[in-house]
Amino acid sequence: MEAGNITDETCSKSVIIAGNVFDENLKQAIDFDAVVQAVRKDTNKISTGTFSNVYRADMPSGMILSVKGLNSMDKTIHHQSKMIRELVKLIKICHDNLTRPIRCNL
Repeated sequence: MEAGNITDETCSKSVIIAGNVFDENLKQAIDFDAVVQAVRKDTNKISTGTFSNVYRADMPSGMILSVKGLNSMDKTIHHQSKMIRELVKLIKICHDNLTRPIRCNL
């Protein structure tokens, strides 16, 4: 794959399963308390979207995550199918400058 090209090929065999960590190897590297603390700080906000905000979360293990936090449950429930389509597209994108989703709670 050439640098800068985005493909629809899947980086790994990830599937969206509500509430489960996709990659068992990452389970030990992720501190979910640190994730919650990161989402509570506006200084960690990377972007804002229709359904969610994206935050940077630095793990004690040295791993850096981007965390998507929902803006409004009412809006999310109303547009649930659109949000699920967005998540499905996200796990299929394979590019060096993009992160791969590792957990989804619906």
